[in-house]
Amino acid sequence: MSQPFKDIKCQCGAVINTNKNKRWCEKCGKPVFYNPKDMGRDKINTIYIVLMLLSGFGLLIYLFIEMIAGPMSMFK
Repeated sequence: MSQPFKDIKCQCGAVINTNKNKRWCEKCGKPVFYNPKDMGRDKINTIYIVLMLLSGFGLLIYLFIEMIAGPMSMFK
């Protein structure tokens, strides 16, 4: 079931008429939420994604050091 349309005011002052949970402001490009409590959940999701990407990158660096750079030091 869809939500009724609602006018939502962005921090930049633009008014957006939407019935979706999250929209992007056409004026400033920031996310605008239908329900204000979704803003906190979006921040947590963003932090989670950044931490997972950093963990994956760190794992790749660790594997490179252990499997490639470590054995290369034996040939000095």
